[in-house]
Amino acid sequence: MQRSILVSLAATAGIVLLAPMGNAQDSFAVVPTARSDQLHLFAPVSVNGSQTKWFLIDTGAPLSLISPSAQKALSLPQAKTRDSANVTITNVGKKLPIVYAESIKSGDMELGPGYLVAESVEFSHEKTRQARIPFDKEGLIGMNLLLKHGAVINCRTQQIFFSRQGSKLPLSSERYQKEWGYTYIPIRITPANIFPTTIHVLSPAYRTRPAKLEDSP
Repeated sequence: MQRSILVSLAATAGIVLLAPMGNAQDSFAVVPTARSDQLHLFAPVSVNGSQTKWFLIDTGAPLSLISPSAQKALSLPQAKTRDSANVTITNVGKKLPIVYAESIKSGDMELGPGYLVAESVEFSHEKTRQARIPFDKEGLIGMNLLLKHGAVINCRTQQIFFSRQGSKLPLSSERYQKEWGYTYIPIRITPANIFPTTIHVLSPAYRTRPAKLEDSP
């Protein structure tokens, strides 16, 4: 899947979660990741109760994907329209099937049910010394699942925080903006797949030129 934009959800030195300690586990989940030799983060993922594999965390991908071999091994059904036609997505002139998984679990966080594009992974050559299980890479977690669960990625600690209660974490950005000097960049995805972004640099605000995603012709 071609991607022209890579946008990090968050890369902070730490985060301040507002949930009381007593019910913190009910509010959010923390998933540790492994960093590859290409500096990409991979999360452990089990689909429909399968053996855990590694999925690339990609904030530049609108959709999540699974390798065709894993899709076939798990017998994931292809998504259908109301008229029982197969649902596909076109990427670089090639039609790719969209399949349905009842469970997409990372650590103890349930990300599914959800839809995945059946497409060959392009990062099979990447390696890591951080994985405690075989570094078998079978898919990619994209923005559809990250946004659904309000994911915040801490690139320094290599952790992903997921909300268990909707699409927003009990998270305060005030500390890492004012005390640690990080810049907050609000991003929203429009129906036309455009990222309108306002970047605050020191005092003035600069409007960036919108850029279109080019994952399919």
